[in-house]
Amino acid sequence: MLVKDKLDSLNADTTQMGLFARFISGRDWSEVEDENGEYPVFGSGSQMGYANDYLYDGEAVIFGRKGTLNKPRRISGKFWVVDTAYVAVPNKHLDVNFFYYWSLILPFDLLSTQTAIPSMTATDLKLQQIPIVPLEKQREIADELDREFERMDALIEESTKLIENLKARKTALITEVVTGRKEV
Repeated sequence: MLVKDKLDSLNADTTQMGLFARFISGRDWSEVEDENGEYPVFGSGSQMGYANDYLYDGEAVIFGRKGTLNKPRRISGKFWVVDTAYVAVPNKHLDVNFFYYWSLILPFDLLSTQTAIPSMTATDLKLQQIPIVPLEKQREIADELDREFERMDALIEESTKLIENLKARKTALITEVVTGRKEV
């Protein structure tokens, strides 16, 4: 995996994530839910809707607390997070993009409780190790990963268009042969 390989190559000392990020529990959103609201609402896995108020304003990483645990989300701006997730706010020594990429390789299977609905505690997250890397180096790494993912996304989009084109050509060929407009 690109992220894991890149971050594993740092060979840096590590410390607990809780020393570099503040973890805030999400809250019930029933009082602020508004389908025409201005602020996105996130749960443990994805955006759930909109609200007329926000819980946090800034750059952060959202971690699932119950349910979907292994899909951290990088976010910025004003947003609400429900009580099935945590907002992790990096301090001035931790770049949010580096933090996000680091969070992608956390051992969520080991952090998950063995219950019917997978759960994770803020304490367990705070205890996870993160490399101690100068802020400028963190930004360089995050920028490099951003560029590489942009290239991959472009290739995926190009491949998807090619597949759609080939499927259309296949359908057209079948139609032409079956209707006798084209001989085999």
